[in-house]
Amino acid sequence: MRGPRSLRPVVLAVILGLGAAPLRAQISPDSLGWHFVGNLGYVQTSGNTQLSTVNIADRLTFRPSQQWTFAQTAAWVYGYNDSTETANQLLAGLRADRNLGPRFSVYALAGYERNPFAGIERRFDEGFGLSWKAVTVPKHRLSLDLGIGNNQQVTGGVSTSFFVARVAPRYRFNITDKAYFEESLEFLENLDDTGDLRTASNTVLVAPLTGSIALRFGYQMRYDAEPVPGFKKLDTTFTSGVQLSL
Repeated sequence: MRGPRSLRPVVLAVILGLGAAPLRAQISPDSLGWHFVGNLGYVQTSGNTQLSTVNIADRLTFRPSQQWTFAQTAAWVYGYNDSTETANQLLAGLRADRNLGPRFSVYALAGYERNPFAGIERRFDEGFGLSWKAVTVPKHRLSLDLGIGNNQQVTGGVSTSFFVARVAPRYRFNITDKAYFEESLEFLENLDDTGDLRTASNTVLVAPLTGSIALRFGYQMRYDAEPVPGFKKLDTTFTSGVQLSL
């Protein structure tokens, strides 16, 4: 099994990439072209306690026109305590949005999840639906996704596939031009087994340090009403680190 030393090359490479990045004003996510946001957090202790944790995430957005937006996301949380792996969660996603007007758009998405510490060997989901920009004033933004999709997963050694209904509100409060608070929720209801509801909550607070680098604090809650036997219904993750915007 790989220990804490195996994380150092990855973490150092990301830190060097941050240091080499030019300092410039934060780019609006609504602007055309490419927009990148990367997050990095790392903790290591030694001596009486040997502990390593790392969280890495990114969001890459491409807007070729006012009508289309394409996004790629990924997040990895890893924990290692003494000689035991304690966390290894990987999330990845792709999404495309097509504007129908100033308030409405249609979307299609695909996602992947792996979290052996919750009994999830692998999980794929695809979906599409309608997105509504309910509030778009400068300080406040509120949007709502409504859609359907399909889920394929291997949990506890059992393969299943089923259709889901998706409801996903997202709220963002721009405290200043560069500091913001964001809360996003996602509800996935198994249409083949009513009551099998999955809920995800992501709370984020970002405070700027320079034009392109900020402190980022995140709190994630993932709830499964019918978890894999032997596992708990609720998982929570707190992350902190730096955020790079280009």
